[in-house]
Amino acid sequence: ANITATCGEVSATCKVTVSARPQTPKQLLRKGDGTSCTFIVMMDVSDTELTQQGYRFVYGYTDDTDTDHVIAQTNLRYCHTTAAIYQNTAYDFWVFAVWTDADGNVVPSLRRHLDGGMDEDFDLATLIDQSRGADGNQPVHWIKATPRGAQITIESAEASTIAIYSLSGQRIMWQKYDAGTMVSAELNSDILAPGTYIVHVQSGKQEISKKVILR
Repeated sequence: ANITATCGEVSATCKVTVSARPQTPKQLLRKGDGTSCTFIVMMDVSDTELTQQGYRFVYGYTDDTDTDHVIAQTNLRYCHTTAAIYQNTAYDFWVFAVWTDADGNVVPSLRRHLDGGMDEDFDLATLIDQSRGADGNQPVHWIKATPRGAQITIESAEASTIAIYSLSGQRIMWQKYDAGTMVSAELNSDILAPGTYIVHVQSGKQEISKKVILR
């Protein structure tokens, strides 16, 4: 809207743009038996409307040092994480919705916590930067090196598997995920003993393997 103020023969006009906020998630739920480790978002907006309006969700947690961490940024209303993160009772889990307005600005909702609370006291730019580049649609992005090991990010409509091998070819770990599951898993020495491993990720007919060092 163009707002004009006039005083006598003097007037001035300015353009005012009001950006609506995406709806705050209604609820964040934990689902799983300790192995599936899934968080689900409940919304009053239908899946069709979420797609039409360009909703994405940023899932994360605040650790016991009051530091925020992103688990995943995805347009799916659910995400998967590792058992080490999922089962840590000291973590405060949360999610918020984002969309991009006509001017290219990322607009967030309030942040919904697992305990039902809401807040808007978070650094949006930092959290978006944490998840930027974690494009799980392409195999080249599925395995990303981190200071302690590797981050696995898979966003696929196909069933996916993660297998970890020793350098001698012995399979150490294997995990299968249902079709459509957003996978976000960190591999480090909390999961396996420090050392060098081969990580193999497959989703549908696409696959990739990389050597990673766990510290």
